[in-house]
Amino acid sequence: EYQLDEVCGAATDDTTAAAMLAWRPADDLAARCAARMAPPLPSSITVSVPGVPAAPAAAVDLPLPYTGNGPFVFISYKRGDEAKFAPILRQMIALGINIWYDKGIPGGSEWDATLEERITNCQFVLLFVSESAVNSKYVRREVKFADALNKPILSIILEDTRLSGGMNMLLTQYQMINRGAPDFERQLRDAAAFLTRMADQASG
Repeated sequence: EYQLDEVCGAATDDTTAAAMLAWRPADDLAARCAARMAPPLPSSITVSVPGVPAAPAAAVDLPLPYTGNGPFVFISYKRGDEAKFAPILRQMIALGINIWYDKGIPGGSEWDATLEERITNCQFVLLFVSESAVNSKYVRREVKFADALNKPILSIILEDTRLSGGMNMLLTQYQMINRGAPDFERQLRDAAAFLTRMADQASG
């Protein structure tokens, strides 16, 4: 009775066994196999140096949300776009318009309930439109809820964006202005004044 290694050894002759043991893939095949088996590279690499603290992410200087009892505008946006719209918020405050956004939610508050109350009681919603904002389910919820309440919506386009997920049908019925327009400041001033006037008339 033969052992397993003896059976395997008898399955081929010495010449064939030597050829099999000496086989190696061609360079092109080896490179393709290595590429497929290698883990994907991260989109960004952070190198840490011992003893040197990591540089903090640059903070965006946003104005504080309004906390009074007067009329205000609800700001709908996607996190990550703050640097693009921070100057616009400052322009609105300079025009005498109170703004509120989610940084004004007190700690421990129920997030959804606070957003619902703020949208319900705002004069109008100011939406900052970007690709990431349009694809955010939270931004879409805020805008659709405002529309259901017949709240006016003013959209400011921050970048070239394809309106998807029902946003094209929803937003095109409202005024949209482009941040890159030569007369953007005038358009913002006129639109804000018009919507504020409408809100005052509706509440009066």
